[in-house]
Amino acid sequence: MHQPVEEETTDRALILKLSNGETVIGTVVKETQGYVELTNPFRIMMIPNGMHMSLTILRWDMTIDFDYPVRVFKNTIVACGKPNETMMMNYNEVVSNGFDTSESEEEESTEKNLETIEEKIGELVKEAKSSKLH
Repeated sequence: MHQPVEEETTDRALILKLSNGETVIGTVVKETQGYVELTNPFRIMMIPNGMHMSLTILRWDMTIDFDYPVRVFKNTIVACGKPNETMMMNYNEVVSNGFDTSESEEEESTEKNLETIEEKIGELVKEAKSSKLH
């Protein structure tokens, strides 16, 4: 059986849109015909911020050992692309800080984000109930 040729690629950040709806950014360390290996994988999420939406970068999975590359199989990738300058600055900042936020800080931030989302949903529900649509 023909073995795929492995293409070594380093220090190339990539944003992946996955079939489960997640958006992940990471640094490609290896790519084959079947998978992409990433270091420092982070999830990109849109969070309501008042009347606007803002992007946030969170650890992709709290159970992953960040000392080892993560393999993402290409059959789960819907789209991929090069991050824009702003995203690269934010990603590099998170990576260079050692993404050493304590779990409690991350949990607190996640709880705060969820509270914001719940509040926004509550406002929208209240607004929908008060509007008189016939």
